Amino acid sequence: MKIINFNKNISEEFYWFNEAREYYCDEGLVIKTKSDTDFWQRTHYGFKRDNGHCLLTKLRGDFSFTYKHMYCIIIVERR
Repeated sequence: MKIINFNKNISEEFYWFNEAREYYCDEGLVIKTKSDTDFWQRTHYGFKRDNGHCLLTKLRGDFSFTYKHMYCIIIVERR
């Protein structure tokens, strides 16, 4: 089984769909998103968003994916 970790860098096997504002490896992968990005569909207000960030790779056969995550939300008051 091939094991990929993001402790030092992002493998060249990966590529972005809608590249994130900032990303780096520091004991894991850190991704900082651009504002108002999402893949939200069928909202009450009728809008659809397809501008979220995805780090992708191609795989063959069965695979297992394990991750730990932490969210940090920063609210900026706009005037």
